[in-house]
Amino acid sequence: MKQKIAIVHDWLITIGGAEKVLRQLLIAYPEADIFCLFNFFNEQQREEILLGKKTKSTFLERVPFSKRHYRNMVPIFYKAVERLDVSDYDIVISSSHAVAKGVKTRKDQLHFCYCHTPMRYVWNMKKTYLSQIPERYRKLASGQFRRMKEWDLSTSENVDQ
Repeated sequence: MKQKIAIVHDWLITIGGAEKVLRQLLIAYPEADIFCLFNFFNEQQREEILLGKKTKSTFLERVPFSKRHYRNMVPIFYKAVERLDVSDYDIVISSSHAVAKGVKTRKDQLHFCYCHTPMRYVWNMKKTYLSQIPERYRKLASGQFRRMKEWDLSTSENVDQ
């Protein structure tokens, strides 16, 4: 029996190192389905990286102005990735530099994670990100970053390899 494979990637906006890794995963597992928070690739990028495959994304892709202001939604990224439904798959491969590794899986699913980096904005770049937020929102944002850091740490325990 052929195993069903899901590949979960954070988001698709520009082509960087993580997206090049995603392409190689799709070459290795051409039957895999792709999940992400949002996909704003143009047709050329879809062909180059996704090899023409469609993606399954979250509600964030449909939020007005999300293509231009997606960074403002960072505090809810982890909630959105938990809503991706990969329950029909035997193997989940997350390609994560932010939240993809936090996708919810069943106990009997194998979850492999290619972790490019931990979430930099909550671990070692928090001050930089907070300095870009209006002062009246910094206390709220700091608390949200603390919750995201705790979430990031706890979800790493749900990855098999």
